[in-house]
Amino acid sequence: MKELLLYSFRNCPFCQRARIALYESGKEFTIHEVNLPHKPQELLKLSPKGTVPVLLIDGKKVIDESIDIVIYALSGEDEILAKEEINQFTHDLKDTLMIAGRAFRMGNFTNNSFQLSIPFIEKLELKLANNAFLQGERISTLDSMIMPFASFLSEVKEMSSFPKTLNWLTNVKMSKSYKLAMDLKV
Repeated sequence: MKELLLYSFRNCPFCQRARIALYESGKEFTIHEVNLPHKPQELLKLSPKGTVPVLLIDGKKVIDESIDIVIYALSGEDEILAKEEINQFTHDLKDTLMIAGRAFRMGNFTNNSFQLSIPFIEKLELKLANNAFLQGERISTLDSMIMPFASFLSEVKEMSSFPKTLNWLTNVKMSKSYKLAMDLKV
């Protein structure tokens, strides 16, 4: 069995996606919670850019991008998406949900913020047309990549127009891997 050490920061959505995927994979791993203003030297040696998450495998191999950690964790899936498709979906996420989510967390969420999110939510509705999750009937690579940025939507009243996405948000939030990743009671 491989020894996995994840350098993480609890409130970082990029770290949350890595933790969701690792928990969902069933792989055993250790979390090293990083104090961002005082990054440990061992983290900086592994990844000079000094960002988290960073996954150390068997004390040798380093993965320092959340998308690559998610793909590594869930690489046994039959329906794994090509990295390019994941990149496109998450690129669209940055231009919509990340901006709206930031406004929501800062208390500046308006109808305009929600309108910005609608094209992305419509993409989610299409992906969820026949499945409970974005790639099938269990949490997948894409669910892990998007959920930390989309979770705020379950608190937005205008979401009633998007029942499949609301159901998806509920399904992911009820999953053991999400609860473990977010440090909630299991």
